[in-house]
Amino acid sequence: MQISAYAAARNYPLHNIAPQGVDQNKVDMALRNIRADIPLNESQLANALRNPNLSQEEKDLIVETLAKGDAADLLRFYANDASRHANDPDRTLGEDQRVIGEALQRAYENGQISADDLLRISDVNQAGNGAQRLLDTLVAGRGNGVNGSVEALSDAL
Repeated sequence: MQISAYAAARNYPLHNIAPQGVDQNKVDMALRNIRADIPLNESQLANALRNPNLSQEEKDLIVETLAKGDAADLLRFYANDASRHANDPDRTLGEDQRVIGEALQRAYENGQISADDLLRISDVNQAGNGAQRLLDTLVAGRGNGVNGSVEALSDAL
């Protein structure tokens, strides 16, 4: 059975050599769980970012990998908001957005993602409201400071 180049690239880790403090097996396992996310549920990306068994370096690599990924990867940054917004009895959507926003802000500050990456994320949903939805997440994650991710995305738009 031959695998397509697209399928092979999607499952290939971003880095050939894991950065210091990163267990690539843990990162790969988290990415598999995140990519299998069901849109009606809480965000598996936010769950991974809250996981105390992952180091900060591993969480950073997860964010960077997804931000450089395909459309399916980029949608993970929306925390399944479209399907959860009306039916969120536990009010967990806001918390998931805060966690994801903080991770995006950290990745932007550390140079792991750029304004172009934020723009790609905001353009992925094709509904015309991706920028506003992503800005809400970035603001929730306190990315609205000087030279923050909110400013970077706003300038890129």
